[in-house]
Amino acid sequence: MSKKTKGEQTPLSLETNADLFTKEQVVGSKSYEAQRDVLTALLDNNKLYTHDQITEMLHAFLNKEAK
Repeated sequence: MSKKTKGEQTPLSLETNADLFTKEQVVGSKSYEAQRDVLTALLDNNKLYTHDQITEMLHAFLNKEAK
């Protein structure tokens, strides 16, 4: 049995069983390097995101009709 440290899992991570990432982690990731500026504007500092959520947000933003 592994040891759990304080704050290791949040209730959300237990419910979804998906990897969650902070804005800082996402913006610093090589996976999202090309979209760094967009993600800096879209993501909230106080929330956690899954890869699917990030992909959906990027897709919605990039396919939004310009005004």
